[in-house]
Amino acid sequence: MIDADELASAVAACVAGRHPDGLIVVAGGAVECRWGGAADVRVEVEGLEVEGELATAAGVEVVRWLRGRGEVDVETDGTVLTLVDGRDRLEVACGPPPGAMGARQWDSAGMVPVGIGLDVVASAVFAASTDTTRPILCGAMVDTRGALVTDSYRLVALDAEDDDRPSAIIPARFIALAAKHCPGGELEVDGREVRVSAGRVRMVGRLTEGDAPDGRRLIPDAEQAAVRVTVPAGELAAAVRSMPAGDWPVELRCRATGGTHAETGRRIAEIEVAVIRSGERRVGATAVVGHVEMDGLDEFDCGLNPQYLAEMLGWAVSQGDERPTIEAVDALKPLVVRTSLDGVEATQLLMPVRTSR
Repeated sequence: MIDADELASAVAACVAGRHPDGLIVVAGGAVECRWGGAADVRVEVEGLEVEGELATAAGVEVVRWLRGRGEVDVETDGTVLTLVDGRDRLEVACGPPPGAMGARQWDSAGMVPVGIGLDVVASAVFAASTDTTRPILCGAMVDTRGALVTDSYRLVALDAEDDDRPSAIIPARFIALAAKHCPGGELEVDGREVRVSAGRVRMVGRLTEGDAPDGRRLIPDAEQAAVRVTVPAGELAAAVRSMPAGDWPVELRCRATGGTHAETGRRIAEIEVAVIRSGERRVGATAVVGHVEMDGLDEFDCGLNPQYLAEMLGWAVSQGDERPTIEAVDALKPLVVRTSLDGVEATQLLMPVRTSR
């Protein structure tokens, strides 16, 4: 008897990683998918002794049937895979396992740990490009300085120095799959592949070929900042999301309101969020956020992409920074948010948008 949920999760991981025309292999006490797609996947399943090869569509059918069941029997006669739960049964077509042709080395010999948690890297790939014509931007770029994700409009840099870490571009799709099916796993890379394992699950993917751009050169030094504004990230993100939907930017207008904070001694300020359309503020499309502390300039205006700004603030909150500090050199330079994580210094950068005002 085999735990139905365990088997369903194993097949689901393989269905997610496979090429659309790929096959799922049941052999050696595990479920595997190989030869193309986002990742090669191997998931060991306790008690699984049958062997066979399933089409992707059959794998999807197996997952649906298994969900919510207890323990099941699994049998095969070489042409049909049969799952039995009492009087209920499912039969799907299968073939023999690929034998030596399907040999795959699943150990980590020669692999180098990335040294930055999979969950942290996965949380940052929201900033990766989805434009497949620019594959080097569709993932996380790692090197001796850490990891960097950017779509050329926004950027997340995770700084963790390691002189032994090789340069590599890990596809965002692999990272997302690994975070879902190998939570808490450790990323490892060599010159061609990326691997991650956790418990009974192993995943292997191809690295993206190409030279990663040096996105860190766009990040201004902290000493260059003309203004620093500490904001309630959740409240400001909500204000940005409350703006009317459209392809126009929002403007952040930060103003010192007079007085200083009793504990920090910093100036008290407020931020007005407004939609800019055709170079003018849209009537009725404004919101004011208080509880802001400010250093540097007495006032500061900047136009930004509202979706990217909300995601930037939301990421800071998700990493435990409820009141991040936003730095800026001027309205035409990128906004910077710096966050300290567990052993990693994180920097977010967001390019401004011209408002023609």
